[in-house]
Amino acid sequence: MPATSNIQSFLKRVKDRNKEYNNKALNVYKGSCKKMLETLQSDSPVISGRYKAGHTLSVHHPSDYIPPKNGDFVSITQEQLTNADTALNEIRSEKILKVFISNNLDYAEKVENGGANSTPHLVYGKTKTKFSDIIVEESNDKFKG
Repeated sequence: MPATSNIQSFLKRVKDRNKEYNNKALNVYKGSCKKMLETLQSDSPVISGRYKAGHTLSVHHPSDYIPPKNGDFVSITQEQLTNADTALNEIRSEKILKVFISNNLDYAEKVENGGANSTPHLVYGKTKTKFSDIIVEESNDKFKG
């Protein structure tokens, strides 16, 4: 077999492997973003469920979503996860887009930082400290084998 053929074969394998790793890295990014949203939801204090349902994940720009004052907040929370999947599917390996996770309720900051008569829950702060663990977990999952 000529050396040129071996080199071309090697370069094709390198290119294929690079594409495979890029796809895995993209899946780690997407999975980590989704896991962050899930963590925020699971760590949220619940009185009515509205705060928990108010966490949104969006791509390109921050969301302006505010859940209704009354409703089936369990369903809305699940719907937010489905919407996150749809938003994350917009991200392609050619261009990683900025992802925003937010809660636009007027009392969200008081839940996070506390108010005059309330203790801070630090939902976003605690989730932020878990981020490196989430990345490692997603990487281990996506790069198996």
